[in-house]
Amino acid sequence: MRPGPSPRAGRCAAPGALAIGVVGLLEAMSVARALASKSGQMIDGNREFVGQGLSNIGGAFFQCYPSTFSFTRSGVNFEAGAKTPLSMLFCVAFLAAILLLVAPYFAEVPIAGMAGVIMLVAWRLINLREIAHLIRHSTSETAIALVTFATTVIVDLEFSIYVGVMMSLFLFLRRTASPIIAISAPDPSTEGRVIRSARLYHLDECPQLMIAMLEGPFYFGTVEAIRREFRRFELERPSQKHVLFSIAGSGEIDLPAAELLVEQSERRKALGGALHIKLLTLTSFEKLARFEVFKSLGRDHIHLSKRDALARVVPDVDPEICRTCKARIFRECPKFPETDRKG
Repeated sequence: MRPGPSPRAGRCAAPGALAIGVVGLLEAMSVARALASKSGQMIDGNREFVGQGLSNIGGAFFQCYPSTFSFTRSGVNFEAGAKTPLSMLFCVAFLAAILLLVAPYFAEVPIAGMAGVIMLVAWRLINLREIAHLIRHSTSETAIALVTFATTVIVDLEFSIYVGVMMSLFLFLRRTASPIIAISAPDPSTEGRVIRSARLYHLDECPQLMIAMLEGPFYFGTVEAIRREFRRFELERPSQKHVLFSIAGSGEIDLPAAELLVEQSERRKALGGALHIKLLTLTSFEKLARFEVFKSLGRDHIHLSKRDALARVVPDVDPEICRTCKARIFRECPKFPETDRKG
């Protein structure tokens, strides 16, 4: 009696199966995007993933090899002028007929001849103009392309896909982990006093209120960088105890980001000021409510418009400092006849 496969053998096969699935999906999307850039078609990555996954699940019941895109078959199909998925059905039919009828004759075809066909198809899929454009305008993407190409030549295609994806992910995280916080102020030369960068437009700032605008994502990967910026503001701008923090982006605020807002609110209270939040999307508003930021900061410290935010913040500043202030950059600034020089 032959012993069956041990559970340990099944566990050892799992990492390899996962690697095959990931490489297959990445290879499929790479080929699809290369062909789409040539044909101008749109790609739905989700549908492609679902379709390939279902095909592999179905094939698993019939001891099939894992399936993915065929670079050569897809390339030849495209070069031949195929327009619809019906071409793949004809391809399958012709392949079955070849295997059944003339497969022995193909054994006489030189391997170099078949390799030449593959190389010709691959060469036509290379967009030299796009590569030149990439080299001229993007250093990071050029590095990714060169490393991926070198890995393909030196190692193999599957490993080069891993390298390309990991490098892209690393550079993306590196960019997003260093967001920019711009110190801003109202521009009196614009209608409605648009909030702009104080440094770029040489605008006067309020000595008690700092308007900080976050340019970039606000999630766990950027929390430490933003915390360091707030600490720097405390040291370099001690008189600006009140902060209006404007959060842009798509509303992707996670729990560490919400906890940072609560932390900075407590620090500002200890300094005798307050932290106010200005949001651009209702999604951000709902997430802060779910993370119970409202309970810590107070609903009146979270705003959806610049006008509401300034109307709430400016009355809380020290009126004695306002009396001698010459900036008077807000319409909400209190009126003191002896110092109000802008009417």
